[in-house]
Formats: sequence, C-alpha cells, structure tokens
Amino acid sequence: MDFLHAIFDLDGTLLDSMPVWETLGERYLQAHGKRALPGMRADTALLSMRQTADYFIERYGVPGTQQSVMDEINAMAADDYLHRVPAKPYVPEYLAHLKANGVNLCLATATDRPLVEGALKRLDLLVFRPHLHLHGIRRGQRPPGHLLCRNGVLRRRAGKQHGL
Repeated sequence: MDFLHAIFDLDGTLLDSMPVWETLGERYLQAHGKRALPGMRADTALLSMRQTADYFIERYGVPGTQQSVMDEINAMAADDYLHRVPAKPYVPEYLAHLKANGVNLCLATATDRPLVEGALKRLDLLVFRPHLHLHGIRRGQRPPGHLLCRNGVLRRRAGKQHGL
C-alpha cells in the first residue's frame, strides 16, 4: 500500500447516516405536531445545534428551552445511530483489508463520540479501534502518507478491490 494512515469521513462514507441528518428536523417538528415549511432544510443546513433549537422555538413555536430542544433532537439522533444507521456497502471488508495491511485508521466526524462508538460497536466495526478525530480536516488537505476517504472514494476503492 502506498499509504500508512487512512482518514475516513464517518457520515456518508463509512455509515449510511445522511438520511438521519436530512430528516431529523422534519421528524422533530412532526413529533411536536408541526409541519416543516418549505425551505426549512435550507434554513437550518448551516446552523449550529443551538441556532437550530432557537429557530424551531421562534419559527415554529415548539415548547421548551434551547437546551431541552437540543436534548430532544440529540436523543432522536442517538436512537438512530444506536439502533438503525447501517454501514455502507463493503465497509467491513475494506477496513479489514486495510487493517491486515498495517494501515492505521482514523475517523473524522463532528458527530458526538458516544453515538459514533455506539454505532461502530453495534455494527461490529469498533474492533478496528480507529482513532476518533472530531475536528475534521480542511478541504483539500492531504497529509503525506495519508489516504483521505470521503463519500464515493471508499465505494470506488472497495469496489475495485472486490472486482466490482
């Protein structure tokens, strides 16, 4: 292998978790008897969790405080990660291949560590003991000797390796 370390974007690359984030706002509002207005996803796409909570309180009149709204949204995401989010195709095989070839694995994610570790444990992927890096990497950066895997890159490499 021409690299010693592989840094994976977790969401959408190793885990098929993007549907969680794409529907979480609508599901939260629906749980409170509210219907998301057109543009809600776009309005909240770049907001922090605190800003999203404030948006739901102010725009939709959901009950509670900023903290209680954040806690409820986080609990919904946790339930998805701990019980339903699947691995992407070929992830277990490709990670096993990398590990067998001495490649150190690292995850880049902004998702809360307990959710990440819970999902990886449930999917039997925690056995790889990857280092969890929660701050991400700047777009376009590739440290020497590292393979950066984002959505699509992993599928192409794993598929090629398995003759697909």
